[in-house]
Amino acid sequence: MDKNRLIEICNNLGIDTVGIAPVGPYTELKKILIDRNEKQYLTGMEEEDIEKRTNPKLIMEDAKSIIVCAFPYYAGEYEDTNLSKYCYGEDYHIVTKQILNEVCLQIENEIPEFKYEIFADNGPLVDRYLAYLSGIGYFGINNNIITDKYGSYVFIAYIVNNYDFEKDIPLDKTCLKCNKCVKACPGNALLGNFEIDPRKCLSYITQKKEELSEQEEDALRKNKKVFGCDICQDICPHNKNIEVTNFQTNNEGEFVDKIHEAYLEGYDGVMLNAGAWTHYSHAIGDALRMLECPVIELHMSNVHAREEFRHHSVISPIASGIIVGLGSSVYTLGLRAFDDIFRGNND
Repeated sequence: MDKNRLIEICNNLGIDTVGIAPVGPYTELKKILIDRNEKQYLTGMEEEDIEKRTNPKLIMEDAKSIIVCAFPYYAGEYEDTNLSKYCYGEDYHIVTKQILNEVCLQIENEIPEFKYEIFADNGPLVDRYLAYLSGIGYFGINNNIITDKYGSYVFIAYIVNNYDFEKDIPLDKTCLKCNKCVKACPGNALLGNFEIDPRKCLSYITQKKEELSEQEEDALRKNKKVFGCDICQDICPHNKNIEVTNFQTNNEGEFVDKIHEAYLEGYDGVMLNAGAWTHYSHAIGDALRMLECPVIELHMSNVHAREEFRHHSVISPIASGIIVGLGSSVYTLGLRAFDDIFRGNND
């Protein structure tokens, strides 16, 4: 399989920012991590073993390349929020792994001997460094990875594998070095020259497992932060005029409002994955009953092979059809089903 075919597979599954990183070992990164250890720039959230962070072959002995993907999450601006922007959607650990698993299954169909390990913010390797090596982004002075299309509002996930895909090279660029993020950081965590003391970062402090100090509590209270912090990203010039991605909500009321919008504006069809609400939300069921258009119910997992309570759906009696258990492909199949319905090919 050549790299163009891999990119085609990723594009068909909605991934448009993908690159290939080498398998190291990463000697330059090792020097950086040793220096950070000496300065005690550690949070306890990272892998302690530097060798595991810099040598992918400790994950897979016969690893030959790493597929690196960026998943955008910017969904617009929300006033008076105390949550980071990445909280306004489904759990990215689950979603990105499901999509990348579909990528791997499609590769496996063409390369039967394909072996892989998928990681989404849970692996030993430094995902931002992999993003840099794969050419999908470049470092900002705040240590975030910046992509040309989505700025720094991206999740990074990667696939360590045993196939020798053609490698990409790092982009020959950095951020503007305007230092706006350095000046704006409320915890003074950004030190300039691409260095950061993560112990002072409010995003880290909101996720810290240990008891907070009085100074840390004051910083969170003053800046009205409950989980995460976007200040250094919000002020970044590279994050202006980026694309807004589809909004996913964890708020049942907003979900119902969207269905009402479909009714009021006369949508031609509604395709929805209501997650756990499927099994108990009569508010969503009642809203769907208002619709005069076809409704397709989707589930990425096979709900009938899971816990018994998931076998019941308040949506199924209303739906024109149900697609389950095929990972992220259910969305593509749902669109194809609508195409057939609208063409009258729904026998």
